[in-house]
Amino acid sequence: MSQYSALHQSSEQIRSVIVDYMLEKIAFEHFKQDRGTAVHKVLPDKSDSYVFEADSFEGVVYPKKRKFVNPQYDGFSITTNNIVSDPSDAVEIVEPLYDLWYDTFGEVRRMSSQPSHPGDPQMEKTDMKSAFEEILDKVKILTADPLMNDLVSAVEKQNYSMVAQFLNIEQDAETLLHPGGPHELTELFTQGDIHIVYQDREVALLKPEYNHEIREQVLNDQTAGFRRVRLQGEQPELAFVVGVDDTPTGLFAHSVDGTRLDSDQNVSREYINNVMGFDYNYDHEPVLNSSVGDRVRLQGDLAVEMVNESSVEEAGRCNLPIDNHLCMLNHGDVVGSKDTEPINVRVPSLSNLNIMHDEHDNVSVELPEGEYRFYLLPRGLQPVDERPNW
Repeated sequence: MSQYSALHQSSEQIRSVIVDYMLEKIAFEHFKQDRGTAVHKVLPDKSDSYVFEADSFEGVVYPKKRKFVNPQYDGFSITTNNIVSDPSDAVEIVEPLYDLWYDTFGEVRRMSSQPSHPGDPQMEKTDMKSAFEEILDKVKILTADPLMNDLVSAVEKQNYSMVAQFLNIEQDAETLLHPGGPHELTELFTQGDIHIVYQDREVALLKPEYNHEIREQVLNDQTAGFRRVRLQGEQPELAFVVGVDDTPTGLFAHSVDGTRLDSDQNVSREYINNVMGFDYNYDHEPVLNSSVGDRVRLQGDLAVEMVNESSVEEAGRCNLPIDNHLCMLNHGDVVGSKDTEPINVRVPSLSNLNIMHDEHDNVSVELPEGEYRFYLLPRGLQPVDERPNW
């Protein structure tokens, strides 16, 4: 079990005490007092939903189903995911919850004289506060150094707030949860259930479920009946590679074209690398002894391919700013333009390459003589004739 799964389990136990035991009983008692009938005695024609509101707590009672749903406290939705993500906010529930319990049912004296009294809560108030403090401590430890299994577990539980923290993109959390939003990971967070297609110790391949019928309906609603939209042919779909990297939180996420990827497909690590646009990762070796045609992921989404073994007699210092990577060669001669990537460079024997980035470890490696192509890994959807067939 991952650290996140254990944390989620602990938070679910707390949520169950708060909602399934305490708040549900309180809401049912308020229903009885307001409607004059206990929830379990409501007749079919008297089973309208009941909005429960008391001391900043809210929720809805569905008497026909004997259910209490959508519990909130002062705008805070009391769910397991929210307790995991915001334990410091969730702990504010404790004092008013216990106050409301005893305001509703009164103090326990002798149960023989209080046959309808549910008794004391399952947890002492101090125990619940201690449980929240323990969850808060675990969250701090986990978000400081999450593992890939924690990231995948959070995705499976659809706790996207924690996923954003693990990937150090919580500042973009608002745009992540809006369908059609601009962030690369929006579709991971706004589609259906997420399937783990492949997983090893370093990477996992995730594919959300897409419902194109709903998308077609939304598009038609947006046209207000002026024209009928029909989605025809192959509908583009994203997949996502997540894994271990040298980022501040130690993890990365990368969108790829998953249009032709089925959730139950047998996929190899080599093919995932190929779809991302490289053959293997730089492994901190002092000399990059790659062969012609080898595509090596150097740092983040920056890669290099040895194009040929042609050399140059003399070359001066060469700086290549590629997106937010700065590549510095002590000897290199640019072939063509360096204004846009990919950028080709010829180097003499053993030219030193340093790469700097504010979110990755610096790279320092010697390049044997030859011509090299520096490029960024492709992201997202690809043209129809370039889509991977998986």
